Amino acid sequence: MSVRVTGFLLGFLSILAGCGYNPGTRQDGAEFKGKLTDAAGRPVPNVSVILQPTFSGGLPSGGKVEKDGSFKGKAVPGDYVYSIGPVAENAKAMAFLKGINKKYLSPDAANKVSIAAGGTVEIKLSN
Repeated sequence: MSVRVTGFLLGFLSILAGCGYNPGTRQDGAEFKGKLTDAAGRPVPNVSVILQPTFSGGLPSGGKVEKDGSFKGKAVPGDYVYSIGPVAENAKAMAFLKGINKKYLSPDAANKVSIAAGGTVEIKLSN
């Protein structure tokens, strides 16, 4: 092997070694469940809950909220901020979203929840 090729390969390998990728450190999401209710404690169906991680390395998660207000998903355990969004073009969801506090329509530091493996997330929307 020529000196030029050997130098290229050594340089390339040193770049790869320094990139910080380590497939052995990837965390898979843990299952969790949740409940979404309004200020009166009634279930909020026909919407989705979107969870954005507040830590590096996490991926967004969330789920469609069922008729009883329950939702489930998978996420790396940690702290998240949530927002509420429509499930497709559902007229009931769109009408509900027009009437809720706008702070729930985008991730906001005040909308913080913690996800634990096998845990339950309780989200109660205030007026």
